[in-house]
Amino acid sequence: MQRYTVALLALLPVACQAPAADNRPATPAPVLSDAAAPPDICDKLHATASIQLTLMFGMTRPNGGVITESEWRSFLRDVITPRFPAGLTVQNSLGQWQDRTTGRIGTEPSRLVWIVTEGTPDLAEKITSIRTGYMQKFAQQAVGLNVVRGCSSF
Repeated sequence: MQRYTVALLALLPVACQAPAADNRPATPAPVLSDAAAPPDICDKLHATASIQLTLMFGMTRPNGGVITESEWRSFLRDVITPRFPAGLTVQNSLGQWQDRTTGRIGTEPSRLVWIVTEGTPDLAEKITSIRTGYMQKFAQQAVGLNVVRGCSSF
């Protein structure tokens, strides 16, 4: 079975691109690849099955204020880390999004949290509580999520 990988380009800035005629930003075409890892690569690398999660958190409040570094660190410490104490990676980023109410395109400082974990029965509950908690605490419309099955070795 052929596999296609779609590269998520929504978080990458698009330089030197003219706006579409209707003044909405142009959406880049997905990048497709039929390259698949050899079926035995996980075994050769002594890697085990894993779920790779990327959570995308906006750092701007609806009123224009910012979520402070202290507030972010508290949320990370109190909400995310207890659910994934084995480890995670946080990256500062610049996100682009479309307001669901107004349709306005905006950018804002963001945090990407990358978690590699086993597919446990309570995984969906953990992720849902993190996303819901952040949206409620900081009045966010959404917390982005990308889920990829793979294999990992540490």
